[in-house]
Amino acid sequence: MGTSGCGKTTALKYLDAAYTQLYPTARHYVLDTKIDGGDFNLWPNTVMSDTCPAKPGSNDRYQVWRVVKIIPEEIEKWLWMVRHDPPAVLEIDELYSLVYKRNTYSDEYNILQKVGRGLPVGSITLTQELSKIPSNAFKQSTHRLGFYIDGRYDQLVRNDMLKFKVEQPKDTFGVYYQHINGRGEPDYFKDIQSFLGL
Repeated sequence: MGTSGCGKTTALKYLDAAYTQLYPTARHYVLDTKIDGGDFNLWPNTVMSDTCPAKPGSNDRYQVWRVVKIIPEEIEKWLWMVRHDPPAVLEIDELYSLVYKRNTYSDEYNILQKVGRGLPVGSITLTQELSKIPSNAFKQSTHRLGFYIDGRYDQLVRNDMLKFKVEQPKDTFGVYYQHINGRGEPDYFKDIQSFLGL
């Protein structure tokens, strides 16, 4: 979680590489709702469409869906496909794209968050619109990373996500880490590389 340009997508890419080493047979599904961003342009098997892409071929390790228009039924179809293709890693570049109307979000994402590890399907989810996301959409997360947080979201982040009052990161790409069952204040790292021990 964090505002635009704080390092969330870079963190996703480092975490993706770590997942690739840990789980070499898992397929990686990336939902990219920022058409003009180009953060995943060079990633393999990219599909640009507003309808659910077909299941990747058996030898394809990645599918990047660059969504042209958010159509809830199509997103749900795609998430259902991810859920039924374990082992997999689901990577969502903006969680707010799964909030279809106020206080209502994707049923399939909810299922994945509740039973994902048992499938096994892991997920990496990025967001900067935390205040507009139903709390149960992110309370299922096991590991939480907080980058630069805009003042509007501080209270929500501190109370619901990191469970402690935190200051703005001292470093440009600084990040706070909190395990869902963590006790005490979140750990602070100067960047995602330090967090991963790189």
